[in-house]
Amino acid sequence: MKIKFRINKKIILVIGLCVLFFVFGFISRGFFIKSTSISYVLSDVDEIINYNSNLSYTQEIFDRCSVLENATEKFLCVNKFVVANYNMVPREDIYSIDEMFDNGADCKSYAVYYATLAKMMGYNYAFFRTENHIMTIAYFPEGYCILDLKFAQCINYEQNINNSEVLS
Repeated sequence: MKIKFRINKKIILVIGLCVLFFVFGFISRGFFIKSTSISYVLSDVDEIINYNSNLSYTQEIFDRCSVLENATEKFLCVNKFVVANYNMVPREDIYSIDEMFDNGADCKSYAVYYATLAKMMGYNYAFFRTENHIMTIAYFPEGYCILDLKFAQCINYEQNINNSEVLS
C-alpha cells in the first residue's frame, strides 16, 4: 500500500513566506543594526596611542605619576585621575584622551588611555576583552595591574602584595 502525501498550496505559500521573512530579516539586520566590534575599533590602537602621547592631558598625568616609586603606585595614580574625571558615554569609536575627558567615552577609550600611559612609562600592556567590555592589563617584572573604568587592582609577585582600589 502506497501512502500519498498531498501538499497543499497554502502550506507551500506559508513555508515560502516564512523563509522569505527569515532571509529578509537576516539581510536587513546588517543594514539597520549598527554594531562596531571591539576588534575592529582597536585595529588603530597604536596610532591612537602615539597621538595620545603628545596631548597635554597625557603629559600632565605622566609627569605626575611616572615619578612615583614603583609600577603599582604609578598605575594607581593614573587610575585616580580616571576616576576623578570619569564620564561614561557609549561611543562607536575610540576617543583621544582630551576628547574623552571633555565629552565622555566608554571602555574602549579608557582601555587605550591606560595603554598609552603604560607605554609612555616603559611598561607592556594587553587588552582583556569580553563580549561587551574591555580592560587593560599593564604588566611589569614585579607583577601586573588590571585597569578598568572605575577600579585598579595591582598584584606584586615577589612580595605577594595585592594593592587594589575600588572607587565608586
